[in-house]
Amino acid sequence: MTDRMCTTQEETQGEHGPAAHEGPGRPTNLLACALDYASWGLYVFPLAPGTKVPLKGSRGLHDATRDPEQIKRWWGERPTANIGVNCGISGLVVLDADGAEGRDSIARLAEERKHLPITPTAFTPGKASDGQRRVPGSHRYYRGTLPSGKLKNYPGLELKSIGGYIMAAPSEHPDGGTYEFADGLSPSDVDFAPVPDWIVEESRTEQMEPIDWEGELVPSQRHPTLVRMAGHLLKDCRIPQNAALAMLMEVNERLCRPPKPSEEIEEIVRYVAGKESGKDCGTSEALRELASLNGNRDHKNLRAALGLLRDSLHGSDALTREAVAAEAIRILTEGGEKRAARLVDAALRFKRDEELVSGSALDWPELEPWPVPVDGCQVLDRIAGVIRRYVVLSPEQAVMIALWVVHAWTHDAFEISPILAITSPEKRCGKTTLLTVLGQLTPRPLHSANITAAAVFRALEKYRPTLLIDEADTFLKDDDDLRGMVNSGHSRRTAWVIRLVGDDHEPRRFSTWGAKAISCIGDLSGKHGTLSDRSVQVGLRRKTKWEKVCRLRSSHLGYLDEIRGQALRWSNDHVDALCDGDPVIPAELHDRAADNWRPLLSIADLVGGEWSARARGACVCLGREGSDEDSAGVMLLQDIAQVFEERKVSRISSADLVNALVSLTDRPWGEWWRGNPITQRRLARLLSQFGIRPRALRIQGKDGEVNVKGYDQSWFSDAFARYVGATESDCSLILPHAEPSQRHNSVQESIKGLLGSVTDVERVTDGRAPERLLDGTCDSVTDPTPSSEEEAQSRGVNPDDPATWYRCAECDKADPGVSEGGVCADCAALSWGQAFRTSSGSDAVTANPGAAVELPRDNPGGAV
Repeated sequence: MTDRMCTTQEETQGEHGPAAHEGPGRPTNLLACALDYASWGLYVFPLAPGTKVPLKGSRGLHDATRDPEQIKRWWGERPTANIGVNCGISGLVVLDADGAEGRDSIARLAEERKHLPITPTAFTPGKASDGQRRVPGSHRYYRGTLPSGKLKNYPGLELKSIGGYIMAAPSEHPDGGTYEFADGLSPSDVDFAPVPDWIVEESRTEQMEPIDWEGELVPSQRHPTLVRMAGHLLKDCRIPQNAALAMLMEVNERLCRPPKPSEEIEEIVRYVAGKESGKDCGTSEALRELASLNGNRDHKNLRAALGLLRDSLHGSDALTREAVAAEAIRILTEGGEKRAARLVDAALRFKRDEELVSGSALDWPELEPWPVPVDGCQVLDRIAGVIRRYVVLSPEQAVMIALWVVHAWTHDAFEISPILAITSPEKRCGKTTLLTVLGQLTPRPLHSANITAAAVFRALEKYRPTLLIDEADTFLKDDDDLRGMVNSGHSRRTAWVIRLVGDDHEPRRFSTWGAKAISCIGDLSGKHGTLSDRSVQVGLRRKTKWEKVCRLRSSHLGYLDEIRGQALRWSNDHVDALCDGDPVIPAELHDRAADNWRPLLSIADLVGGEWSARARGACVCLGREGSDEDSAGVMLLQDIAQVFEERKVSRISSADLVNALVSLTDRPWGEWWRGNPITQRRLARLLSQFGIRPRALRIQGKDGEVNVKGYDQSWFSDAFARYVGATESDCSLILPHAEPSQRHNSVQESIKGLLGSVTDVERVTDGRAPERLLDGTCDSVTDPTPSSEEEAQSRGVNPDDPATWYRCAECDKADPGVSEGGVCADCAALSWGQAFRTSSGSDAVTANPGAAVELPRDNPGGAV
């Protein structure tokens, strides 16, 4: 240590007491040296005498200061305490060379770098080893901040900066000897040189290795990561605020994608610095300001106070925000504010930017329309050509997809939005490839391999994207809400869902209107039947060896922006004309298919040229392919009609009908429920939706007639006519026993609502006009006796000739009033009375069904 370091030794000797020399050249006054360090802008703190350890009970480098009074108190109590310097907070990077390795590395650096910058340099005594001579080291002081640590490529060299401290001259080494500045190289002789670039480079290769500088921080990671780094730098390392800001700026530029504005980085540092200094950034003051408004809580003052509270919470964590919000609500409620919760929620509903919300925001680049008018035929030709370039498709499928793409651009011109359903029997058939190409051709494409019902209506309401859902078979089959949400967007008039929002659960309407494409493995039958009915479908197959398509590279699809711009221009020029379109629909399409194709045919007709004929050829071809995709109920009716026709019977038991259905190998009944065959109970459940239920019947068996549960062919006549597609003439062939039917008369009509069915025969041979039931249902009965002799003769029955009479299906008695398969009057009365007693518990039923009926006392209907 030279005299130039402590120039006032003699002057301070009398003030602080005589110096004690414990080694060669050891100064007599450590206090004066500590004050010198503080005057050079360095933060110092005391170490235990003769050690590198901070004083017991202190916070070590976290207590470092430049306050002269504090320094005098420390060394006044411990005059022999060593001097520690907090490198990070002092803005120092100290190159510590230790032992023989450090000396050799310094020599190699001098040779490689030609020279080392002149900067304050101190010699260290070095550590003594058994049997070895002590090799002195050195401390070179540079101005700057870097993470502390060793230099990997230079053994024996270590950096002391952020989070590190050094023993400063003239402190005493634990193994003996003192730290001394080299002659002419103390801070009073030379200025601190900036940290050399090569040290920065070497420190990055070693110290910043835990940070992936080649990676990136996504928006959801940026804010919390920067806050944690600021806290570490300012709290743990105690570096200056401006140095922490510089480091965070570099991290922001190199790692954040996209980088945050510099103003936000400065705000993070100010916030963390305020928290570390014991300040709450004004939150308490804001709450006190809010409480002071109880006597003057007008709109303007309340808005200002809540705005101040919101600003004070910026950058705080979720728990702090919730706690402050609860306190603000309490203050306002006690002040008589009835809408306290809503006001605080509205004021503290922070902007949901990237640092507070997980995931990345939805965004699409602006697309400029083509500068000149375009030919619609050429646009459609280019779209169809691009699609067939990457996916194996039939010409008809390419035509349909091209029209659907243009429909997505002109979506708001139509009342119906057909879903594009892309299916395949197996994977690797091109579904994802097709969706990727569609994403480059449609407006605002939103790709998703999994999505919830809430995400669908919120995305459609806010952005109006083209929804492209892949892998639907993995999640759609068990999600009834999502399937219903997608179905609701088929028609503009019904494309709405109602949800409750806010603390008051206010009903709000959300739109589900938007273009949608869905891909899945397997067909859209079964649970997806409603989705299939609202779709135009593309069935893909795996390509063969001789079918060649181009390999899709997403990075090479930028050229499709030209086609998108042309489609946008055509859409802008012709959307008004499409609103009035009313194309001629081919007769081969059923009603729902006609609705789905109407927008596409409108586009084709407006484009003109060959596209009008090509579109109709495609819709007939593809519509015929999808015409067999009926629901399970319709499929069941078709198969039951086939069973009746093949067996040439009018009645069949439930057991025989189930066996017949299971034997149909090309139908699903053999493994209908979880791999097991359909049962009688599940068959009855499927048929109940058509108003058909099994009843007790007498059926001719091998050993004669038997009573079993089963079905009569006549019960299916209405369902066959409506769902199987049979015409009136077809029904007369399919149902040979069905004749013009009659409803119940007025007396029976009133009782029908209480009793249910009177007999198991649904149609009668009476030709009178039908009368409507009170409950809107029909369970027609055969009149027990002819209404007149002429009516009986019109049915081919001669009351005087027993040979023309039919026998009762119940008692087997011949009776002129019984129609074929019907029952006599006695059996009908018994059956009717038993049904009444079973349903009402009353015995007040006469044997004559035509007489007045005494209703039960607890029935408000009165007598009939």
